[in-house]
Amino acid sequence: YFLGEGIKYKNFIKSFSKKLNLPVFCIPMQKNGLCNGKNIFNVPFHTGPSEFVGLIKNAEYVLTDSFHAFAFSVIYNKKVMVFERFKKNDRQNQNSRIYNLSNILSLNNCIIDYHKKDEISAVFDINYDEVTFLLNKEKEKSLDYLFRSIDNEVSEPKMQKSVLYNTMCCGCSACQKECPVSAIKIKEDESGFLSCVVDKDLCLNCGKCVKVCPFHNILGTTIDKSLALFSSYSKNTETLKTSSSGGLAYEIAEYALDNGYDVYGCEYDLKNDRAKHIFIDNKEELHRIQGSKYLQSDFSAIYDLTTYNKKIVVFGLPCQISGLHNVLSEKQIRDNYILVDLICHGVPSQNLWRKYLSEVKASLGADCKYTSSVLFRNKSKGWHNKHITINVDDRQYDSKYENDNFGVFFELGNCSMPTCYECPYRDKTVADIRIGDYWGDKFINNSKGVSMVSAITNRGFDLLEKIETVCIKNQPLNDYYKIQYPFNHQKPIYYEDLIEDLKEDIPLKDLRKKYCRKYEIQSYFGSVYLKLKRLIQKKDRED
Repeated sequence: YFLGEGIKYKNFIKSFSKKLNLPVFCIPMQKNGLCNGKNIFNVPFHTGPSEFVGLIKNAEYVLTDSFHAFAFSVIYNKKVMVFERFKKNDRQNQNSRIYNLSNILSLNNCIIDYHKKDEISAVFDINYDEVTFLLNKEKEKSLDYLFRSIDNEVSEPKMQKSVLYNTMCCGCSACQKECPVSAIKIKEDESGFLSCVVDKDLCLNCGKCVKVCPFHNILGTTIDKSLALFSSYSKNTETLKTSSSGGLAYEIAEYALDNGYDVYGCEYDLKNDRAKHIFIDNKEELHRIQGSKYLQSDFSAIYDLTTYNKKIVVFGLPCQISGLHNVLSEKQIRDNYILVDLICHGVPSQNLWRKYLSEVKASLGADCKYTSSVLFRNKSKGWHNKHITINVDDRQYDSKYENDNFGVFFELGNCSMPTCYECPYRDKTVADIRIGDYWGDKFINNSKGVSMVSAITNRGFDLLEKIETVCIKNQPLNDYYKIQYPFNHQKPIYYEDLIEDLKEDIPLKDLRKKYCRKYEIQSYFGSVYLKLKRLIQKKDRED
């Protein structure tokens, strides 16, 4: 396993292999590297972390210029040759890590000069009893350091830092509510995300903000420990038609209003072209919070009523609901609330939306200034055919997500808020109920929409049982893990460049070509695969 120019070791390795009568398998690292040589075989499978470690563990000999391959070889007591990847006068020399490990464990003879074949035999005279003893001493030092560090943090609560120092802010507004001196404000940053700004001069360093921050206090129940998982859809044809999936959120809100609760949910603010949470206290206004809004919303208004003894059903993203749960628990009024969180894909930069909306308006005509309506999920062409529809004055823009500049960026998730790539709530929640779309083959022929709903608490389960306006059916809990992909998306290596480019006067079509082409190719072949799969399934049913 060579990170450097392994090709120069080819003749040495071939003669060594012949001498031992053992085949050579190579983990490929370069297009025209060692693995293309005769009698040196490319590992015949994808090499991820477990395969990498497994290859070392089960090898007779390991030949490498990698520090990590050297380290794992030592852990598994392997006969190992380490080649020096860098010349001693190279400014980028990283050999020091290998020297350091070999010095600590008395393994200097493992570092070889492949030109001196006569000295190679000494490499394999390794006393691993002594090496393991030295290694265990180093482990003890590390563990002692870690435990002392943890003990010091626990024993000195006065040193607890403010959210100011927490780079993982999701903009939920919980810290802003709890700050006793109003030192924290939630504002949109230059990257287009709502996040906290702390006035250092006002901050008391009291730590109250830290107690309620959903990225400092990660609580919740995993979905596999929830009480039940259901599929659900509204019995009302109009509700089903105007909802993003199965209309369950709307039916929960309507039931809540009928039973003495207020409702707090997200609407699209047409005046400011952004998402915000609002209170609803009558059914005539429910349409304002119906349907998905694929943007980060201002959640702060909910905290205006946490000092009052009101019953409220709250809909929000998992991080928003977690921050609210922490505040309500601190105030011991959590029982007054039914919290419903949504299966979340992540929130894109508001800079993306602004640029996109500006281009849409320009495409509809220069006189179009104000947005009349936005449907992030228009189901008029079917639940599975995701469309975005925007009305400006008397003109309309409509596009499939796979053809749409905003849709492609959103689906790819390559310009989401930084916390979205580190979210601890993909399969964990403090809500009473979690809802989303019930994708997958089970409802592939349903064109109207089906909701997936997890009953997390008894409060949530009881509410779902009482709603008579929905069709609801038990489903296996592991459907959540099969269908929802409850893992964080990988933050792209070009993330910072994309975020910077969204601030500039660059057309989205150019940014899409630069940053999304790979996704679009994968999406195309994925759609072809799905069509073929459905045709085969249809033929099997007919047979």
